[in-house]
Amino acid sequence: MKRLSSDETHFFKRVYPRASLLLFSAITLSPLFTGGYGTSPLTPLAILGFGLVIVALAWIWFLSHLADEVFDAGDALVVHIGDERERILLSNVAKISFSRMVKPPHATVQLRKPCKFGTRVAFMPCRPQYSLDWANAVVEDLRARVAGARNAERPPPSGA
Repeated sequence: MKRLSSDETHFFKRVYPRASLLLFSAITLSPLFTGGYGTSPLTPLAILGFGLVIVALAWIWFLSHLADEVFDAGDALVVHIGDERERILLSNVAKISFSRMVKPPHATVQLRKPCKFGTRVAFMPCRPQYSLDWANAVVEDLRARVAGARNAERPPPSGA
């Protein structure tokens, strides 16, 4: 099976949020230990609490819904999220969209019939390292194959 999702998914879902929280905590709390906040420790704790809420909401909004791995299994996609795995037939795919202007860029596969992950599955597709191309080759190939699967599913028109 060919992997369609990026190797960077683990970094963006697991490492980046924790590193952001650690860095933000260190920057916010370091003046507390050096006496930079004076006598009121309430200010850095309020800033830290607000920052933690912002980072947590950003993680939930942008990253938590991404699939860990997506593989091409010929006539289907094999999606892994955590310990769960689902095989999604290409003929069940209604639409594939690609969001390039968000960090990280991701593809969203909208399904006709829901699977155990819902009606949408999002993942970070593989991409060339330094590509200025607006489209993503993985997404474009997948769109063509989904169109082919839909056409193969339709019965031929009755003669007239």
